[in-house]
Amino acid sequence: MYYIHSIKKIVDSGLNETKFTFEKGDAGMISSSNEKRHVSLSPMTTTSLMPNVLKSIGLLLGLFLFLCDPSNAHDYWFEFESQDYVLYRGHHLIQHEGENIVPYDPAIIKKVYCADQNGVVRTIDPPLHYPARIPGPCTALTVEMDTGYWSQTWTETLNQPKDEVSDALSSWRALESTKLLNEWIDIPTPKPLSDGLEILLEKNPFGLENGQKLRLLVMLEGKPLEGVTMAYDGKPRGVTGKDGRMNIRVRHGGLQVITGSIKEPPLDRTKADKLIRATALFFGLPEER
Repeated sequence: MYYIHSIKKIVDSGLNETKFTFEKGDAGMISSSNEKRHVSLSPMTTTSLMPNVLKSIGLLLGLFLFLCDPSNAHDYWFEFESQDYVLYRGHHLIQHEGENIVPYDPAIIKKVYCADQNGVVRTIDPPLHYPARIPGPCTALTVEMDTGYWSQTWTETLNQPKDEVSDALSSWRALESTKLLNEWIDIPTPKPLSDGLEILLEKNPFGLENGQKLRLLVMLEGKPLEGVTMAYDGKPRGVTGKDGRMNIRVRHGGLQVITGSIKEPPLDRTKADKLIRATALFFGLPEER
C-alpha cells in the first residue's frame, strides 16, 4: 500500500507544477486547519481509481501560477460530493504557510464539459457561486479557466496587467484547464472535450504497468499542437512533435499527473509580454503495479 507522502512545487515556464511523492505505508495523511484525516489508498482492480480517490481525499487539480513566495501559491482541486465535483482553491495538500482554503471568483471558470461513457459531451453552464459545484457523474470532465493577467515585480506577483503595475519585470495572461478521466471512453477515435488546450490518450491507460508508455496527443482548437512542454509528476519529459504527440513512461501506480504548457505571443502587448496556456490531465491506476 502507498500513501501520498509529499507534494512539491516545481517552477517551469512561469508555472508551478505538482510533484506527488508516494512512499510505502499504511495510510495517507492530509492536514487541514484543525484536524488530520487518514486516507487508505488500497490497490484497485477496477478500470478506474479516480472516483474512490475523489471521495476520500478530493483530487488536487490544477496548474499553479508562478508566485515568487511559495506561501502565496494556490492549488485547485475537486472534492467529490454526491456525484458532483466541487472546485476549491488554497493550500489544501501543500505543506507550507497559508490558508487551507482560499475563496476565488467563480467568474474565472469559463467553460465546463462533461462526457459520458459513450463519449457524448454536454456543456455545463459555469457555476455562478463559490465554491463552484459541477453536476456529475462524468466519465471525463474538463474545466477551462481564465485567471487573467499577472505581473511579476521584484517583491511580489500581482493579478494585474503590466500597464497597471509601475515596476513590472515580466507579465503574462494565463489560460488554464484541467481534465479528469474517471474511466476509459471506448470510441474508435478519441476526441477532445473542448476547443482549448487539452491532453488526450490514444489508448486505454488503465491496464498499464510501471515502465510501459503512454501515447499522448495534445490538441488546441481541435488540431494537434507542436511545441508543448510535457511533464509527468512535475518533471519535464519532452516536447510534442509536429503531430502533437509524444510518449511518457508510467513510473508508478496511483494518481497520474500529466501537465503541458506552451508560451505564445500576447493577445494584447500593452497588458502582457506573453500568453501562457497550460493544461493538466489526471487519472488513477491501481496502487500495486
